[in-house]
Amino acid sequence: PEFPWDADVHAEGTVLVDPFDHLYKAYYVSAPETYPSGGQTQGRVLTLATSTDGVNWTRPMLDVVPWGNHSRTNILLKLASATAELSQISVFARPVAAIAQRYEMFLLGSEPPPCFVEAFRTGQLALPSACGALSHQHCTYRMVSSDAIHWEPMEVLDPNSDSDGSFVFREPDGSFAAYIKASTAAPPGGLAPYDVGAGGQRMMVISRSVNGSVWSRPFYCSQPDWRDSQGDQ
Repeated sequence: PEFPWDADVHAEGTVLVDPFDHLYKAYYVSAPETYPSGGQTQGRVLTLATSTDGVNWTRPMLDVVPWGNHSRTNILLKLASATAELSQISVFARPVAAIAQRYEMFLLGSEPPPCFVEAFRTGQLALPSACGALSHQHCTYRMVSSDAIHWEPMEVLDPNSDSDGSFVFREPDGSFAAYIKASTAAPPGGLAPYDVGAGGQRMMVISRSVNGSVWSRPFYCSQPDWRDSQGDQ
C-alpha cells in the first residue's frame, strides 16, 4: 500500500505481457481503507501496474481518474457509488484486431462503469433484462481500448450465474471460456456447520462462447470435498 485508494489490494485481475510495448501489465483491484469496518468489497477501483521484467513493478501515474488531491493516479476505472463492487478483470491483447480494439476487457461490476451509463443515456447500448436495474446487480461489462488505458463500452452481458465470480479466458482458436463461481445446496454432513457457507456450497462451472457475446449454459467443473469449507474452497 502506498496511496489512499490501495490500502487493500484485492487482486482478482490479469497479468499479461503486452505484445505491442513488451511490458508486463497487471490489471488488479484496489480498495481504500474500508476493511474490516466497511468491508473489503466497498470502494473498489481498477488499477494498473507495469514492469519490464515481471519482478519489479511501478504504478504509472495517469490522468484518467483522480482521487482526492491526487490529480494523477494509477486508477483506470472507478464506479460511481462508494459501496460499488468490481472484480474479475479479464484483459486480452489482440495483435490482429483493429487499432481501436487492440485490447479487450471483461469486468464484473455491481453497477455500470461511467462510460456505460453515458452509452445507456444516449441509446448506444441497452441493458440486458437479466441484469435488472442499473444498480445492485452484477453484470459483466465488455470493453475495448486502443492503448490499454482508456476503455470504451462494447456490450453488457448477463454473467449467467447466481454469484459474483467469472474469469474469462481466450482460447488459441479465438473463442472464449468463462470459469464461473456458482452455488448450490451443501451436501449433508460437513465438518464446519458454523462456516460462512453453512447450508450452501460454492462450485465451479464453465461457459463457452465463439464470439464473447453469446454464451453456452454453464457446465459443471468441480466442487469442494464434503469435508472442506463449503464457502471458501
